[in-house]
Amino acid sequence: MKGSASGEVDVAALVAQLGGTAAYSDLSGVTQRQVRKAVENGTLCRVGRGAYALPGLTTAELAAAGLTGTVSGLSAALSYGWPVLHEPRLPEVTVPRGRNLPAGTARAVRVHYSALGNDRDGNRTSPLRTVIDCARWHPFEEALAVADSALRSGLLSIGEFRGAHLRGAGAGRVRMVLEAADGLAANPFESGLRAMALNAHPGFLAQPEARLGSGRVLHPDVGLPQQRLALEADSFEFHGNRKQLVADCWRYNELVVAGWTVLRFSWEHVMKHQKWVVATISSAVTRIDQVPQL
Repeated sequence: MKGSASGEVDVAALVAQLGGTAAYSDLSGVTQRQVRKAVENGTLCRVGRGAYALPGLTTAELAAAGLTGTVSGLSAALSYGWPVLHEPRLPEVTVPRGRNLPAGTARAVRVHYSALGNDRDGNRTSPLRTVIDCARWHPFEEALAVADSALRSGLLSIGEFRGAHLRGAGAGRVRMVLEAADGLAANPFESGLRAMALNAHPGFLAQPEARLGSGRVLHPDVGLPQQRLALEADSFEFHGNRKQLVADCWRYNELVVAGWTVLRFSWEHVMKHQKWVVATISSAVTRIDQVPQL
């Protein structure tokens, strides 16, 4: 155990080794006096009964420490640096089944009950468990965005998704997310749009190949290649200047000339008008299927 020059135990350093949070029972060989001193000098924070954390932790980490639980779900995804479609309104924390929690906890923390076993990485759920939990607890578009972000990060692979052992409630939903994820979407916006497209009709791909008459190849954000239907996720952040406007006009017109139908969706459409997005895509597929193929 690390000590100071005076021989005192460096309690904060020990807590850091444990991931930044710890219950008193985890601090082997540390006295209550030493813990009180660390709290008094500001190197440690008391976040719950017998629970301590380093200063500067995130809200989710502090919530988990206060409940002696584990950061999970969307909160765990964010802790890995994975972009999500919507940040959680409340921090998500998993605690063991049967745990009695303080009154009012539900107003400040979204608590899940589960035995995690080895599915932990420090004070958060493991990468694969994080993706699986998001698929169980959140809508398809949110979960697919997390799964795609995890693949883009390199922390997980498609092989790990395909080999995941799934059972229990929601296993079918989890399987649907893991099978759909490919990491090709550039961001959660595109993942969310593809999830809505898949809710409208099966077969939509991220970044499909669209060959132009000139021999050049474009890759729509989302597409249904057999029906030549392209969906573009147009955010003002990346499509709000003159240069991008010119590029977009060229791109969309070339796709139409090559026989593709192009639907454009803004960030607001995907985030706030999901039912309309799904209905619009479904209607477009139906219309294309009704047109005689030359």
